[in-house]
Amino acid sequence: MSLMLSGCNLSMDSCSSSETQDMMQKQLTEQAVKSITQKRDDHYDGALIFGATKIRASLAEIHIVLENIKTVKQDPKSNVSSCTGQLKITVPPPMLADVDRTRASQHQIKIAQYAAQLAIDNSRNAFTQTVDYSVKSLGDTKEGSIEFKSTAWVHLLDEMITAALLKPTVDHQEVDASQHNEPLISEVEPVKPKAEVSPVLQEKQDVDNTNKDVLKVEPSAKIISQTPVAQQNVQSSLTPEVAIQKISPGFNCDKASKPTDITICANSALAVLDLKNMALYKNAKVIDSVMTKVIWQESITSKYACGIDISCITKVYKKSIQRYECVAAKKNLC
Repeated sequence: MSLMLSGCNLSMDSCSSSETQDMMQKQLTEQAVKSITQKRDDHYDGALIFGATKIRASLAEIHIVLENIKTVKQDPKSNVSSCTGQLKITVPPPMLADVDRTRASQHQIKIAQYAAQLAIDNSRNAFTQTVDYSVKSLGDTKEGSIEFKSTAWVHLLDEMITAALLKPTVDHQEVDASQHNEPLISEVEPVKPKAEVSPVLQEKQDVDNTNKDVLKVEPSAKIISQTPVAQQNVQSSLTPEVAIQKISPGFNCDKASKPTDITICANSALAVLDLKNMALYKNAKVIDSVMTKVIWQESITSKYACGIDISCITKVYKKSIQRYECVAAKKNLC
């Protein structure tokens, strides 16, 4: 009789109880916080916008609930119930709009498309999926536990909250870019330069100068020229149509998915810096593999924290190049 009653209570309480709903929300929230915090440390150099308090505040705006719950199997001896149900999260429309705008600025697919890749359905601002989970009841004096068989929802919440928290930063970058592109108005008559150099030609000159450095470091470094450069006289009448060399970085641009990598692939000067950085990394690794690995990890974190900021990426490359040269010179403090 006691086993029957225990099984009855397990069936009624475990899969669909309010305690299970609370455990579900708490577990998904904490796993998302952990995932986003790790991303902050790995790719955004500990940015304060990813503080745990802000992450939890954003997650609190999302409504998470289990519906249409069924008990599949129960084991009174272990107090474990196997359950199935429909997990549903409802996102405020303004937050969802911010998420998609941020992801678009970083050349990422819309969050609904990302959810579809995880087999999660989407209708307007609601995301749903049938999930399997198990609940372990530990009695009245101890808190039970819940375990989902899939981590898809943690990944979805991670992507949503990361994009939502990055929104102010993206807006700030767009404002800076628009201000930078505005023509400067000066009350003083500007001094006419001796010769105007187009941005495209300037990039070519930067690439050529950096190429020389790469060839000095490692003659075998592969620099792929897709468009030959015609030899022309540098005159003030040069136009942006002047052809420049297109350089491929040290990684496969066809497989590039991160905004930073895409930016490097689209910018020849950054691609050359990537080649030089890789060549110096190989040289430094032979001298001191431990220190070289430390420099590499720090530079990777800083580089991806730059997002699509070309100036920031350039500074990170130049800093790591300097440190690799320091290691290669067998100096103590690099």
